[in-house]
Amino acid sequence: MLSELSRREKAANIKPDPDLDVYMKASAAEGQETSIVTDYTLKILGLDICADTLVGDEMLRGISGGQRKRVTTGEMLVGPANALFMDEISTGLVRSTTLQIVESNPFCDL
Repeated sequence: MLSELSRREKAANIKPDPDLDVYMKASAAEGQETSIVTDYTLKILGLDICADTLVGDEMLRGISGGQRKRVTTGEMLVGPANALFMDEISTGLVRSTTLQIVESNPFCDL
């Protein structure tokens, strides 16, 4: 699929943005344990430090409340949604984290 895309871009004399091109091609890569989209979202949300930790519940200690809130947001960002309706995503988060979430998502608008 990527070779066909490259062929068509060359035939139409299209020069894509280099950063966007690398991101799109990396996100389309198959056969990897994790996807670049998931890794990028974990990094933006500050969850890369607890990526292998269980979320937890009332009986099992897991990640913190703020991390749990960001996990929910990350699930929405990585999932197969065409539209995101994120009501009160900033509740329980510091302003800088909320701003990072909004600025890092091309679907969010300030």
